[in-house]
Amino acid sequence: MEAGEFLEAWGVDRPTVDVLSLARRAGIKVYQSPDMEWLSALDILDDEARLFTLSGIPAGEERFAAAHAMGHVALHKGSRFRCDLIARVQQEREANLYAQDLLVPSEMLDSFYEGARGDVRVLAHIFGVPEEAMRVRIRRYFGGPL
Repeated sequence: MEAGEFLEAWGVDRPTVDVLSLARRAGIKVYQSPDMEWLSALDILDDEARLFTLSGIPAGEERFAAAHAMGHVALHKGSRFRCDLIARVQQEREANLYAQDLLVPSEMLDSFYEGARGDVRVLAHIFGVPEEAMRVRIRRYFGGPL
């Protein structure tokens, strides 16, 4: 299921997307731990998904890491993933793009971009994402070099 379809199915129509709550509502077991090596980890075994996030990191980073893991749930069944924010392999890049679309849907970005005058810091705050994630999302949506 694409990110926009997922948000529509759960009635999400404004920022900030509460990814951990959505994951739970979608039947994904969510655990937070201060003792992890990665920002997030995802196990998908026998059609049961378990999402682990590193507690104590900034909320925007936690949301992005969780949304990234949700991308793996939607796109890559039957695997174990240890996720970070660096898109080195195709599946990681796909999960990053899914996270961007989940946290900053095009329609919502359109609604808030002009009012924020394109200010990345303001938009990142509105959507509850790291500034770099917002920068990449804006470039991807409006065009320009990544």
